[in-house]
Amino acid sequence: NKFIFVAGNHDFFSPISDKVNSLDTYIQDWVPDAVIVSRECWIDGDDIYIPWYWMNDPEKFNTLDLNPYHRIFTHCDCKDFAWGKIPVNAVLYSGHIHQCKHYQNSLSSNPQSILYNLSTPYSLDYGDSNDLDKGFWVINPDDTNPILYRNEKSIRYRTFVNEQVLDIDDYEGSVERGDNFRVFVDEDNRYKIEYAEAINKIINDIKYPTIITVNNSILANGESVDSIDITSMLMNMVPDDLKDIFNIVVNEVNENPNR
Repeated sequence: NKFIFVAGNHDFFSPISDKVNSLDTYIQDWVPDAVIVSRECWIDGDDIYIPWYWMNDPEKFNTLDLNPYHRIFTHCDCKDFAWGKIPVNAVLYSGHIHQCKHYQNSLSSNPQSILYNLSTPYSLDYGDSNDLDKGFWVINPDDTNPILYRNEKSIRYRTFVNEQVLDIDDYEGSVERGDNFRVFVDEDNRYKIEYAEAINKIINDIKYPTIITVNNSILANGESVDSIDITSMLMNMVPDDLKDIFNIVVNEVNENPNR
């Protein structure tokens, strides 16, 4: 048996460098015989493990010949130049993308190729809202279809918009886990009896709910919460005597988006 760890984007200082942080030390302290795939690819029979930074560097990636390999393991948002080199009938297993997605390689000339975005084993933030396909995947040597063992222990992030609040009846495990709930409701709905009762139930049952009242026009016509101007929304919530400080923070974030 081998413990093979493919370094991801949070383990590197740059997408074009093989310099990692203290990953090697931390893993090898606990698993001395672990294989850390961070600088060079690791080959195990017809499997290949590719470091994340190789998948972001076309010049580096194009030195690879993937044809001998049936299973490819990496950590990336697979780019067009990489798709084009995935062999026919190969299967690519990748981390990085938080949502679990399975789809065929429609971006390349090899439509038989399959990509499995295996997601994260637990929710990290509200970008993982309502995604319950978190856990650990088992991939058997004679079967390319991974089997999910769902994580029922870790905290989840849940987002509900308007009438979805009225249908929240899936509280099983939420209180024990301490799930984070975020609720968006129109101003007109906020104080309707049925909404008030539903929101009060969330407040009473869930430890740290976030209740956000938004202008009616923002959620009109089914507009996605993701398209909301969060900065403007927060500005309306900031006390007048703190708005100048808030603007300083916003400007710093806008000038240094990668910080």
